[in-house]
Amino acid sequence: MRSLSIISLALLMSVCTVGFSQTEKPALKYSTKVNTVGTPFIQISIVPEVLPADIDDIKAESTVKLMSGGTDLLMGLAPSNIRVRAADRSVKIVLNNLTTEQLDALVEDLGTAKIVLAGDLEIFLTDSTSYFYTKDEIAESSSGSLMCKSDQKAA
Repeated sequence: MRSLSIISLALLMSVCTVGFSQTEKPALKYSTKVNTVGTPFIQISIVPEVLPADIDDIKAESTVKLMSGGTDLLMGLAPSNIRVRAADRSVKIVLNNLTTEQLDALVEDLGTAKIVLAGDLEIFLTDSTSYFYTKDEIAESSSGSLMCKSDQKAA
């Protein structure tokens, strides 16, 4: 009887562990910040909708494209001016050291652009949870979602 209780307890624990480890990943939202003061930059935030903890780290390729109608909007931008990094509650893609012409061109086409990463994105949280997004999921969910607010557009 005692061995049956131990087996039942072990089975219950394994079922609970499997149930809790298969959490559904949060949907992604996107926001875009345009800075025209000083050296212009654009910051695109990839924001998981609901996170149980802060982002600790990410695993992502640093190669990023913003594709619009078959054209890479970042073609003329030096790779050293494109950074992908983790923030507390989002993943940031920062486009630095933009000329006014580059900024104007990017802002003009962001509404039709999508993010194309060279590889998949894995987000690691401070509570040891992690979420995995394929590069195709990022491209699909970001398509048409990178618009700037009208008050952020370069004058």
